[in-house]
Amino acid sequence: MSNYKVDADAPLPRYYQVSVSLEERIRSGEFAPGDALPSERQLVLDYGVSRITIVKALDLLVRDKLVERQHGRGNFVVEHNDPSPCMEDCRIAFCVPTPSESYIFSTLMGATRIAMRNRIQLQVVAVDVDAEEVKAVRDVVSSEADGMILFSRSTHLNAALYAELEEKHFPFVMIDRYCPKVPTDRVLFDDELAGYQLTELLISRGHRRIAALPGAEVFATSVRDRLCGYRKALENHGIAYDAHLVCGSVYEALGLSRESFLASRDAPVELIQRIREFAPTAIFSINNYLAEDAHLNLMQIQMELLQALVDHHVQGVNPELNIAIVTITHKKSLPNSAPCVALALQPGELLGEKAMELLISRINGTLSNHPGAVVLPMEIVPSGSLPR
Repeated sequence: MSNYKVDADAPLPRYYQVSVSLEERIRSGEFAPGDALPSERQLVLDYGVSRITIVKALDLLVRDKLVERQHGRGNFVVEHNDPSPCMEDCRIAFCVPTPSESYIFSTLMGATRIAMRNRIQLQVVAVDVDAEEVKAVRDVVSSEADGMILFSRSTHLNAALYAELEEKHFPFVMIDRYCPKVPTDRVLFDDELAGYQLTELLISRGHRRIAALPGAEVFATSVRDRLCGYRKALENHGIAYDAHLVCGSVYEALGLSRESFLASRDAPVELIQRIREFAPTAIFSINNYLAEDAHLNLMQIQMELLQALVDHHVQGVNPELNIAIVTITHKKSLPNSAPCVALALQPGELLGEKAMELLISRINGTLSNHPGAVVLPMEIVPSGSLPR
């Protein structure tokens, strides 16, 4: 029986466990440069997983240039650099607000992969907002950690904390969002460009009245940059920016409150006409959670409009609102509850990997004294290319 079986109860995905195991076997010398890895069929037997899992694991090794695929021959190990020995006793803290969120968990997974490759001890630290973040971060520093990756929910409130870390020359990297008041090492997605491209895609499809749903984190630089891209796309295409279309909910975007909607169902035809006259034809949702809520709200509104038409014996009126939705997400496939006409994909694993690599460079002293900013592009995927 193989000793390489994956742990079905482990929180890490199976393909990730297989990838890490194969990388360890390569770096230990079991497979030297030029050697062929076992066939996919043999790896399926060795690890007790599906062929799809093996293919995804090999994809990671190919991406990291540890393995190359040769058509018709198999997968071969290539020349590679071993981890720096000076990192073996290094301890890094990954500070996150809610590790259970799938996006944050994927960033943690990416950081973990690079840490394991470099034999770094990685500590996961839960941070809350405001003063709780300050306490958690100071505890990390006092514990003599060698560095820290920080996913903060309080970037606009804790500038003094980040300035203190910079003054102490404590290596840390902010991810996803940052504090504009204090220049720090950071790894971000190009949120402004993604907001611009998604809005421009809607405009190219004939939409002129486009609402934006920013959610509650309006102080986050990622959210602000996305809204900035949204506004620039409108103005660059001759569409006036309307602050009233930056809304807290679908009901607000339709010019309604929940209460006024319920009160107006006694005149369903007039209500439908008023909604269609006022409503945007498209919505730019800041993230997939808001997109899912928007879609569910629209479905509920349409069902209640249909019921109102039935109750009042009205025929020949279509209650569908046909509002297009675009969003930014780390998910490569759409949930059934939120069909979107386009997505901007932000792979959390890549964010975590680049953050760990930047932090290692800072700890090793290979970076200049100036803060480093890594900006990652997002892939725009129209509906015709989305997985079913």
